[in-house]
Amino acid sequence: MKKFLALATLLAMSSAHADWRPTVLDRYYTLTINYGGGSRSIMEFETANGPLRSVAEQVVSIPYGLEQGLNTYVAQLVNSNGAHFLQGHLSGSINASIRPQSSGVTYLGLNGFSYYALSSYSGSKFGILNYTCQNQLYLNNVSVTAQYGSVNGALGSNVGLTFSPTSNTDCDTNLGWIIPGVDRLVNSVATKVDAGIEATLLNSAAKVKDSLFFARDQNFLVGLNKLVPADTVIALPGGGTFALGQYVQNNMAYLLANSQINAKIDRGAVVDNVVGNDFPGADITGNVITLAVTTPGTSFSVQLQQTSDIRWNWVCNIAQPQAVCEQP
Repeated sequence: MKKFLALATLLAMSSAHADWRPTVLDRYYTLTINYGGGSRSIMEFETANGPLRSVAEQVVSIPYGLEQGLNTYVAQLVNSNGAHFLQGHLSGSINASIRPQSSGVTYLGLNGFSYYALSSYSGSKFGILNYTCQNQLYLNNVSVTAQYGSVNGALGSNVGLTFSPTSNTDCDTNLGWIIPGVDRLVNSVATKVDAGIEATLLNSAAKVKDSLFFARDQNFLVGLNKLVPADTVIALPGGGTFALGQYVQNNMAYLLANSQINAKIDRGAVVDNVVGNDFPGADITGNVITLAVTTPGTSFSVQLQQTSDIRWNWVCNIAQPQAVCEQP
């Protein structure tokens, strides 16, 4: 009787549950350029392998690369102390700000994001007490400041870094526990930034600089040139036009040395499984980068978005492939 009731309950739960697995049919990019109250939009399919895809892949790699770098470092720290790194995630958009100085140095700041890592540890005490613990590490409100030369793009060695670290541990006994390496990381940043975290964040700052302003061959504004093509002409609301693309092309050095630039960097259209009965919709759109450029004489903004056209395939329960139920 108990087995029958358990089976009936399982079937009832299964029939009330449904998930959706995506298949990407196509992707495209939409670029919107705004100047003086006018705008121009450009669409490019991913299969065209054009300039929008090129700059999007560079930009999107920044948050993914930062997450991977932090995971690699924290995993080494945790595993070297006898625990097991399980997963780590970066959350929030990366806000980048560029502030040129009259001395020829440009300050680059990154902030707006946080990092979370989960680790586990198990062992015994006194030969009789077995325990299993999970540790949650949070690096909240991360902020990094670097500097590079406005003329040659060379990144300086000076870096400023702040974040708020916390660590929580849950065990299946009343033992208090924390991974020794994580303990060192959490307690040391108040007085001295951890070298591994600093190196990872400085590398990400360099990628922001290279993707938008200096390539490794030191070409000026390579990313901005792709986001504002040379043939970009903006129709103004009061009549007339402005050749913004030519302006950017002809004033690259001036823009680099004098522009204050704010950028919001995201991951584009993130495609993943969706849990729940509600149909997710036909496509997913996500921001890649929003860029605002302000100089003494000219201001303009650029937004690049990625859209994935999705066919959603219904599955009963992604977490339990053996489950049987009817499609809602």
